[in-house]
Formats: sequence, C-alpha cells, structure tokens
Amino acid sequence: TSMLSNLYSAIAVMAALGVDLRSITILSVMCLIAHNLILETMVQQKSGAKASFIVPLRISASILTGFILNWLLPEQMSGPLMFEASPTQPQSWNEVFINWFYVTIPLTIKMVAIIVGLNVLQNVLREFGIIDLLIYPLRPFIKFFGLNTSTSFLWIVANTLGLAYGAAVMIEEGESGKVTKRDVDLLNSHIAISHSNFEDLFLLSAMGATWYVLLFSRWIGSFILVWELRAEYYIKDKLFKKNC
Repeated sequence: TSMLSNLYSAIAVMAALGVDLRSITILSVMCLIAHNLILETMVQQKSGAKASFIVPLRISASILTGFILNWLLPEQMSGPLMFEASPTQPQSWNEVFINWFYVTIPLTIKMVAIIVGLNVLQNVLREFGIIDLLIYPLRPFIKFFGLNTSTSFLWIVANTLGLAYGAAVMIEEGESGKVTKRDVDLLNSHIAISHSNFEDLFLLSAMGATWYVLLFSRWIGSFILVWELRAEYYIKDKLFKKNC
C-alpha cells in the first residue's frame, strides 16, 4: 500500500490490522523508506536521478532494513498505541464497521491536527526566512552524511517538506545547475532512504511507533549508502587518471 500510494493509506491499513507496537515500528520504517514511489520517483527523476536506480534501491533498502530491525528489536516493546492490537477477526460486517469507525475517527482527527500544525509552521519558517538561516549551522551535519554543502537547501526541503510537497523546489534546484550532477546523485541516494523527517515522522510516532528507531535506522542506512557511493566515485576517478 505505501509503495503504490502514500503513508496515510498505509497508516489506515496498519490501524485496521491492529498490529502490535513492535510490528508498527518495523512497518513504519519500511513504509518511510518505500512509499509513494510513482510520484516521488518522478520528482527525483526530474531533479537528476534515474528511476532504474531509485526504485530498486528504495524497495531493497526497505526490505533489508525490515529484516535487520526484526533481528535487532526486542520481542516485547512497550509504549502508547493509537489503537489496540486485535488478534481475532470480527465476525460480522457490523463489527467490522464499528471497529473501523472507532479506530479511524480519532486517528483522522489527530492526523489532521498534526498536518495543519506542521503546514502552518513550515509557512512561518519560509515567510521569515528562518529556513535559510538553518542552512549554515547544518553544514557540518551535511558533510558528515557525505554530501556537498551546496545541496544543503535541497536537503532541508527534502527533510521538512518531503519529496512530494517540495517537488517544485527540488526540480528547480536540480535543473538550475547550481549543484553538480554527482552531488545531486549523492543527495538523491541519501533522501531516497531518509526524507520527510518532520511531518511523516510525527504522524507515525503519534500512532505509537518508536520515533528514534524511525529516524536513526534510516540515517544509518543513508550514511552507509552515500559513503559507499563516494568510495566508488573515488576509485573510478583514480582509475580514470591512471588510464589517462
């Protein structure tokens, strides 16, 4: 559901399934890595990435991360859940509808409140130029992830607005020539695994998923991927110079 649609649809499915906290956390990480693939791949493709690379990357990274978390996370995880796990299936359509209603209504209200609040905050940050002020202190952080500081603004857009909402900015910056193709490729590889760490993270955390697992598991994955790609570029550059 998340791969073909968006996270809201995936949240609805998880709520209907009534899975436990551990499963919610693992599924949430997998959905955060691989969701809305059709639209978001188009955005990344417009900004310079290749769909033939991005789609397999996100799907394989999602599955691999799910396996690793299933191995690492404790069998019993405690914490607040938006809905209760339901091991038994309802026996009638009335029970199905009642169960759906009582799960969906409070979840919808909470999601709407979070989305509206975040959109207001984002508009305020843009209006007063605060996003631009955030770029400078984040430069060491950007370098730590193996990215060029010229991609700092794009990184902020991808991590706050997401790929879908930040599509116009992503495409404009990608086509402007302000950043090199290699830097765009590294950024697209990073945000393919880790993006939208604002709204989507809040939504899934509100459901009960463990926020630091959602965040750091994807940061670690994107860190490893980008530095591995940088090593590949370094080796290729050395071989090219040697052949010349």
